[in-house]
Amino acid sequence: AQIWSAALMLNHLGREDLGELIIKAIEDVLVKKEVRTPDLGGQSTTSEMGSAICEAVRQLVKEG
Repeated sequence: AQIWSAALMLNHLGREDLGELIIKAIEDVLVKKEVRTPDLGGQSTTSEMGSAICEAVRQLVKEG
C-alpha cells in the first residue's frame, strides 16, 4: 500500500509515467504469485515484497 501511494503521489505531481511504471511493477509481482505477504495468502515479509517490486521496476525500465 505504501508503494502504491507513492505511485499515486507521482501521478498527482504530473509524473504519470513513473506512477504507471510502479503500478505495473506491483501488478507483475502479484500476478507471478511467488512473493506474497501473509495478508495476501503468502509467507513473505514486507521487505521481501518491497524488494520484489523494486526488481520488477528495474526489469520494466530495462525493457523500455
